[in-house]
Amino acid sequence: MKMLTGLDKKDADIDSYVNELLDNKNLISEYLDGLLLKNQTYVENCFKVLNIISEKNPDFLYPHWDFFVNHMRSDNNYHKTEAIIIISNLTLVDELKKFENIFEEFFNNLKSEKTIVPMYL
Repeated sequence: MKMLTGLDKKDADIDSYVNELLDNKNLISEYLDGLLLKNQTYVENCFKVLNIISEKNPDFLYPHWDFFVNHMRSDNNYHKTEAIIIISNLTLVDELKKFENIFEEFFNNLKSEKTIVPMYL
């Protein structure tokens, strides 16, 4: 997997990456794949970019709904948390009512033994 240059830096200019992704939709797979890497700084920065976009332009990420649902199903609690935050933002544009299909699963995360997951619900 190709990493985006500079996104592995703690001082990465997140806003410039947001603008770059919004200008070039073809980069979306690098950001989604980036959530699954081992480099924690890179993962965090990919999440920051995607989260800002999910807040400001959820329509952009809505076609990737299934990715985030699968991310929510991860055994990794950080992955679950990232997915819960982004799915929450995507519900604002959920014209196909996809959330109805995952409602119980989504809120079952409240029962997590780890407090990080339910704290974002």
